[in-house]
Amino acid sequence: MSGRRRHLGHMTDEALQKGLMETMQFGQESASEGRVEHIDVRSIRVNPNNPRKLRDITTENVQRHAAGEINLPGHLDAEGKEQFEYLQNLASAIKTHGLLQNIVVEPLGQGYQIIAGERRFLAHLLLGKSKIRALIRPTSDSGTSFLASLIENEIREGLSFAEYTHAMREIIATFTAKHGFEPELQDIAAMVHKSMSYVSIVKRCAIDENLYEMIQAGKIKGFREARSWIAKQAKADEPPSPPEPRGRPKKYASLGRVTNGKAIQWIAQNLFADAFAGVDWNDNNQVEKAWEAMMKRIEDDISTKIKQASAP
Repeated sequence: MSGRRRHLGHMTDEALQKGLMETMQFGQESASEGRVEHIDVRSIRVNPNNPRKLRDITTENVQRHAAGEINLPGHLDAEGKEQFEYLQNLASAIKTHGLLQNIVVEPLGQGYQIIAGERRFLAHLLLGKSKIRALIRPTSDSGTSFLASLIENEIREGLSFAEYTHAMREIIATFTAKHGFEPELQDIAAMVHKSMSYVSIVKRCAIDENLYEMIQAGKIKGFREARSWIAKQAKADEPPSPPEPRGRPKKYASLGRVTNGKAIQWIAQNLFADAFAGVDWNDNNQVEKAWEAMMKRIEDDISTKIKQASAP
């Protein structure tokens, strides 16, 4: 990224597009998830548990920079300057197009704490705005808020499947390290606006070391290939089928299909010679008809004997 400082109103189209994408990146919330209000920026605080800290770009420093009290980039290292330049891009997009996506907050004391949208909030401060449009959600547990922060920082528009899988891996690992358990699939699915089945596959891609490495190496290039690999692996892991029982071959167990065989031929010629008289054993149709006739005769004999045995 260029070290040349860009001022608001003098952004390149590429920088403006990046800022615009940031304002839209966290999905579309519905009114049923809370109420939308324009709230005073002074009543908002950032989430101290945000996993991706903005180096020295604090609420106070951004406000002082906007007021002309300090030149914030002059107090930042190289990484901090890159982050501030990104914040300028975002502020320029908001100045040009407005805030396309609400920030998300929850009540905290007499004010609010940010769940998602810290950089959009800081961009508003950079523009000197006194209010910001926010979706106010009911107070949630810290795990849900932390997960929302993780997803906002990791999931971006235009990620390749390999990048998306890596982001999911980071989300799961960071959340688990903090809370001691993995995030719920339904929570992730709701926040990234994907189906449970999609998130389940991506999670498998993220935590299966072999699969993850193949995706990062480009050997598996997309969701469909990953899903196919998982299905094949599941089939390969199935226990082997039990061996066929010894004795009469399976093909002779069916009464409707008989093929030439030494044992069957011997039984037929010696025990049921009349039924197989004149049969060409090289003609499967003749053998099958003779076999069916013989089995019918046996069934009739058995049926007759049963009736005789049951007669008074």
